[in-house]
Amino acid sequence: MLLKLATHHCHPDMAKSGVTAFFNDQVTIIFHSSGKRPMSAICRLPSSRFRFVLKSFLLTLVAMFMIGCASQGDQPSASPVGVRENGVLIVTSADNNRTAELHVGERLEVRLPEDSSTGLKWAIDEYDRRILALDDTAYIPPVEVGFIGIHGLRTFTFTARQPGQAALKLKYWRVWGGDSSIKEHFAVTVWVIESGEKSQKIH
Repeated sequence: MLLKLATHHCHPDMAKSGVTAFFNDQVTIIFHSSGKRPMSAICRLPSSRFRFVLKSFLLTLVAMFMIGCASQGDQPSASPVGVRENGVLIVTSADNNRTAELHVGERLEVRLPEDSSTGLKWAIDEYDRRILALDDTAYIPPVEVGFIGIHGLRTFTFTARQPGQAALKLKYWRVWGGDSSIKEHFAVTVWVIESGEKSQKIH
């Protein structure tokens, strides 16, 4: 008896995967995996009762393989990084430690809450000037002023200069206090691709 399971409804990474089971005087199980040599296991069956038990076990194993394949294919894709407004990709503290993607010539704006009344302010800690050009930095005060703990907004605006990968790191600190005064870090990895090039969809 031959049992062959196709996986064309599975996740694309497993599209070439499969399990083939041959039942005769012996059982041969072949596991197929994309990009790898098939692996096989051979087991001789000493009795009809043992053969029945083994067949049941193998069918259960195959079913579990298919269920795992289907569940992997149903996983949701990562949500996009930031929000685009008038052609500018805007990232906030919610995008910390994520990866943003820009085309050459596109602009990136970082918006982070800042309470100037405490002496703390956001500052650039690291970025690659070959990949990103700093256009502007500004502080937008809160609507209600005169109260400690009311946050305004610090913005940093960059333009993607050329293709490549750049780590953009910011720190929330008191300038006169040095590194020991750092209260918070913010970082995004920026991928810049050529204009018109298809998105890599990296998040």
